[in-house]
Amino acid sequence: MADEFADKEYEEGDNLVEWINAQKNAYLVSLKSKHLNDDLVKIIANELKVNNDWKNVVLADNQISGAIRVQYLADALMVNKELDTLTLSKNYLLDEGLKLICNSLKMNSKTQLRLLDLDENKITDEGCKYISEMLMQNTELCGLNLDDNLIGDGGLLSLAHAVIINSNNNSNNNGLLQISIRNNKISDNSVDVIIDLFKNSRLETLSLGGNQISHEGTNRLRQVFANSYNTSIGDDLNLSRTPRRPVTCFYPQHAV
Repeated sequence: MADEFADKEYEEGDNLVEWINAQKNAYLVSLKSKHLNDDLVKIIANELKVNNDWKNVVLADNQISGAIRVQYLADALMVNKELDTLTLSKNYLLDEGLKLICNSLKMNSKTQLRLLDLDENKITDEGCKYISEMLMQNTELCGLNLDDNLIGDGGLLSLAHAVIINSNNNSNNNGLLQISIRNNKISDNSVDVIIDLFKNSRLETLSLGGNQISHEGTNRLRQVFANSYNTSIGDDLNLSRTPRRPVTCFYPQHAV
């Protein structure tokens, strides 16, 4: 039966166990917008606990917001050693669900997860505290997408503090390189935080478009970074600088 699903996208009503058996050696596994219920999330999570081939898993837009579903996924992340990219966008995890995910990534010392997409999950400043606690321990993650959430100045302050510690305490020269936090609630009150973050971390890209930073705030950033710290600021408030080390890290992309 596995051959039946070898080159077939999973569709609602298919036997998920048989579909997974046909995808055991896949690099990319996309289950975007499949209305996954508790039982189906449990099946996926159980596979994540043992599968060494899945590197990029897309679970976007599946309403993985209930405590049971998030716990299944968190349990898998507690032991998974091979996953590189995880897309959880549009699941409305909320801060409570995010806490479970972050706790697992904080406690799993063997995780290889480098890219985490948390776009559009109604994450607030409280959720940023959980991310920050995770970043204090997790030095593998290099790309984080927090676009389209509810993060304000307090959340960015928490993240900035953690990213600086993440960079400076990392003897392996790993650490977070790219953050996208567009379309949130960050204001001019965070300009000094942004400056401090870029001065004192390894961060290479910080995308801030669509926030509440004014023209004056943007100009101040441009003035501070002009001809210093190898940093450029695009019209979309995308701060970037020449990488300090030859490692490429891209934001998680929403799979089609």
